[in-house]
Amino acid sequence: MLEIRFLSQNQFKVAEARVILKDAGVSVVPISSKVEELQTEDSKRLVKDKAIKAFKQVGRPLFVEHTGLYINYMNGLPGGLTQIFWDNLQADKFCEIFGVDSKNTLEAKTVIGFIDGQQFFSLKARFEGLWLLNRVVIDRFSGIVCLFQMAIHRPSRKWAIRSTKSQ
Repeated sequence: MLEIRFLSQNQFKVAEARVILKDAGVSVVPISSKVEELQTEDSKRLVKDKAIKAFKQVGRPLFVEHTGLYINYMNGLPGGLTQIFWDNLQADKFCEIFGVDSKNTLEAKTVIGFIDGQQFFSLKARFEGLWLLNRVVIDRFSGIVCLFQMAIHRPSRKWAIRSTKSQ
């Protein structure tokens, strides 16, 4: 079975990656090291920087991930800064502040980055939806916080793969 390293301090993300990749014959090896993230709204730049820093620590091919919430009434914030907002406000306060209008729309954008020491690859996904609750509901298996309902009638999921030489 192929092994791949995944930098994440979130045990639920690691468990989810294991489930997803198991059928592909890939074993996920968690790396719980902390890498200081760039303070930027550019998620792709953030993920690439995080992957390069993690590779320098570990010296082995690995992948990292970042999901940002882009709230329309906040002009797209917190975006790439979602983790900082989330860590400081915590889930309930985050929902109290940003979930003020059940008609409010938002996007969740995820960037997954893989680095092998020679190249950096990234995948992007974007999901539109409506704010679901002004309190937190957590899926106990995945640890995913259910904040919004995806706009099933207007799917906007897009995947893109990019390759660039790492510096």
